[in-house]
Amino acid sequence: MKFKKILIFPLLLTLFGTSCSNKEKIIIEQKENIDSFVYVNDQELSTLITNKQDFVLVVGENGCFTCNLIKPIIVEYIKKYDYVIYWVENNNYKTVVDKFANSVDQKLKSDIMSATILLFDEGITKEVIEYNDNLYYSDSKFELTLENKITGSNIYSLNKLVPFNYSSNFQMYRFDYASTEELDNKINDQNESLVLYSWGPCPDCMRVKDDILDEYMSNAKKKIYIFEVSHFRNNYSEHPEIFDEFASTYKFNDYRGGKVPSIVKYSSGDKINMHVYFNDEFIKNEDGSYTITNSYTSSLINTNYSSGSKMIEELRKLHKEELIKYLDNNL
Repeated sequence: MKFKKILIFPLLLTLFGTSCSNKEKIIIEQKENIDSFVYVNDQELSTLITNKQDFVLVVGENGCFTCNLIKPIIVEYIKKYDYVIYWVENNNYKTVVDKFANSVDQKLKSDIMSATILLFDEGITKEVIEYNDNLYYSDSKFELTLENKITGSNIYSLNKLVPFNYSSNFQMYRFDYASTEELDNKINDQNESLVLYSWGPCPDCMRVKDDILDEYMSNAKKKIYIFEVSHFRNNYSEHPEIFDEFASTYKFNDYRGGKVPSIVKYSSGDKINMHVYFNDEFIKNEDGSYTITNSYTSSLINTNYSSGSKMIEELRKLHKEELIKYLDNNL
């Protein structure tokens, strides 16, 4: 029988890349002990949008009187719920608007006033909340306004925050994606922890959150952690050894040298077990059918599917079941 080997990545991107969200609330990342905004420039904001993230963004301006009024209330909100809330300068925001001028996001407009909050759902502006006195009348008023719009993911970032002196009397943070300090501290803790390794542009990484983790973790009694591997993965085509060494160091290289998304359970620096979502290999047969040739879920190997769309449909269901089973047994 004649066949050719192909990758699953293009199929996933084609079939799922244009999905639309119907969530009532945006589900945002959290961070232990966070006590201020995370500052982003135009390039970093563009990445959040391109990677279809759920996030809250404040468009501000250094020295803006109204911006100074809203900071204390939003900071208290951040501290109470461990929410990662981003801050961008208005001029950088307008640069991003120009970049995405032809996008489907009709609410991404350059005439946004400073001290405006934007809620992004999978990289698309879901709501624009302009400044008004009533919103910031009290902590409770602000919290009540956002209660039905935002919720935490119960997935906590292990990427390090470094202080950023936004002004002479106000400190924010920036993510240092090259640092593994917090990751090392967490996995060396004697308490068991689950760490999800994820890469922003990866369609499977986007899908595991939207399809499974958003709903599952909203009902979970424990948190899981996430480490964004972009610093180690972005230049893989030119320097694969960087990510290969990273995957080996953190012990998720068992399957195909290390794939994302992978979830690893650690205790006292030791890997207890792990799970890989999707990343199957397959062949297309001469008759148009497909056969799985390699999978982290060994029971899928040699499974045949009548078409590519049928294969993706079935694999999506099976991988969801396998991941939920893993989480049930390990969280």
